[in-house]
Amino acid sequence: MKLNRFRVTDFRSVDDSGWLDVDDVTALIGVNESGKTNLLLPLWKLKPARDGEIQPTSDYPKTKFGEIRDEPADYHFIEAEFDTGEAAKGIAEKAGLSEDIASTVEITRYFDGHYSVSFPKHSIARTANRNKLAETISKVADRVRAGQALKKEGELNTQLAEGLADVAAKLPEDDELRAPAVKAVIASVKALVPEEPAETSVIVPMVKQLIQELNHKLAAITATAPGRREGVVDAVVEAIPPFVYYSNYGNLPSARRRKPCARRPWSKGSR
Repeated sequence: MKLNRFRVTDFRSVDDSGWLDVDDVTALIGVNESGKTNLLLPLWKLKPARDGEIQPTSDYPKTKFGEIRDEPADYHFIEAEFDTGEAAKGIAEKAGLSEDIASTVEITRYFDGHYSVSFPKHSIARTANRNKLAETISKVADRVRAGQALKKEGELNTQLAEGLADVAAKLPEDDELRAPAVKAVIASVKALVPEEPAETSVIVPMVKQLIQELNHKLAAITATAPGRREGVVDAVVEAIPPFVYYSNYGNLPSARRRKPCARRPWSKGSR
């Protein structure tokens, strides 16, 4: 996996860094005490190779210390976007997505240590468009009205058509309807269907098909986000590379000069 960019929020002196693009070599340049370290430490703590524990007394911003201490699970300090590379296939299977959609992943870590995952290329509609819903119901009402009711059904086609038209007319005025409103619409349509419809009825199946269509719409807007499916977070965390942070350069050995030597062809067993 390859890091594309990251963003730091509410960490020490950093309120919001905005998204920082990362290339093969990326340099942060600034005078001492300008905040460079406070941008790198959160990235290290996203998945540290060693150590890297969250330290409330030093990592929580002083202006929000009390709020974060009380609810650390509500505050994240690092978001990072990765190309998933070879890990895309396994992640896609866990998330129920195509490999193309799973090729980019965004992972967020919170002050209590937990992670959340999302897929920037994937979008979930959490509402149903009112006008489209009304149009769908009205079209079925027209087909029902034009349908041929059985003799024993009497004026059922007219009753159902008028009932559906009434449901469409009474939809909430909001442009986008959330799940509870869609559930109410489904309940209203179900209430129109006779408890014991004729087995050979032509018009009742039209309404039942409408109910199925509305249920599919409800299922779509209430579907679990791919990043919340079982095993997805663990798969992504396992796949992302660990980060190393090192600042005590005085401990590094100085470069040693080596005497030039003749090069020999490499062969199996040579050192």
